[in-house]
Amino acid sequence: NVKFDKNSFLNAKETFIDTGRIKRYHSFTGRSIDAGLNGACDCNGLMIADDMVSGIEEALNVSRLNSLYMKVNNDLITRVKMGGKMLWIGTRWSLHDPMGRRIRLFENDAEFTKRRIKVISIPALNENGECNFEYLFGKGYSTDYYQQIKRTYEDNNDLASFLAQYQQEPIERSGLLFPSVKEYNGILPSDTPDRKFAYCDIAWGGGDFTSMPICYQFGDVGYIVDWVFTPENKMITRPQVINSIIKHKLSSVRFEKNNGGDEYKEYVETALLKKGYRCNISSRTTTINKQVKIYEHAPEISELYFLETKLRSKQYSQGVQQLISYTGLDKKQHDDAPDSLAGLIDMKNEVVKAPTVEFFKRPF
Repeated sequence: NVKFDKNSFLNAKETFIDTGRIKRYHSFTGRSIDAGLNGACDCNGLMIADDMVSGIEEALNVSRLNSLYMKVNNDLITRVKMGGKMLWIGTRWSLHDPMGRRIRLFENDAEFTKRRIKVISIPALNENGECNFEYLFGKGYSTDYYQQIKRTYEDNNDLASFLAQYQQEPIERSGLLFPSVKEYNGILPSDTPDRKFAYCDIAWGGGDFTSMPICYQFGDVGYIVDWVFTPENKMITRPQVINSIIKHKLSSVRFEKNNGGDEYKEYVETALLKKGYRCNISSRTTTINKQVKIYEHAPEISELYFLETKLRSKQYSQGVQQLISYTGLDKKQHDDAPDSLAGLIDMKNEVVKAPTVEFFKRPF
């Protein structure tokens, strides 16, 4: 608590507070980043920056973000003396906002290895779609409250803004590889698809997702009818994968061989045989860089049809959400959804049409 004595000096117009006596550099100073900080303050205690990005208009303009970062570097950070601490608060609008660029600098640049940084980022909804801010006695916010807000953004085809403002997931709209997806109403072209198959990119927990999109193919068109997409460990995901294979009567499934995929594949294969279900199960090692593979198959992934929002399961929704927020610009960004769909496209392209026999009149 700050105690003011008779010598304390407050000046709201100048946005500063002095305690004890009037000082050359005031005890507390609050100013806009555009107001000019040089000569107005010197910080050897705590510097707090709150919402440096003014809103969506500035967030969508990379030039304005670059200009803002120059102001932060030249006018703000230079006022903090050695030993001073910085607390930055705000919405993670963009990968290019000052907070994002500062975090990458601290995490990736060897010059900053001795500097401490702590990032606290709590999304409105957790991975199960439940509110992180619902408290006792009617305080905070409910899951329904945030789900309804999310739905309004989806209805306006602007889920990217919801992810930024409520989930703390910066979105580069100009760099989105899949800004939207083709949708269908759950009714397939016929009851007999030409092929039913799936690709499974496995994970062992720890934040990564096991992703198995299930595709029904009609001609050259693929429909994603279901999706196993969860960050749980193998004890949870393996039964889900096995049940989905049987439920959809899949003819072939391929598992990502990297990172222990063979063990996962063999377990699933054995379990299916015990249940009397026969399916073409295969695995493959991926040597192509994930990002390269995703970008290479992006046009074909964009041609797949996905269930419309109201028909999606929770896991299906999470898979689509990760897909449409993927940019490939952030090394720490989850890529399980687009990577598994790229594997699915590989399977789709490998199928060679069966040879046909045609009768014709002898020409001689």
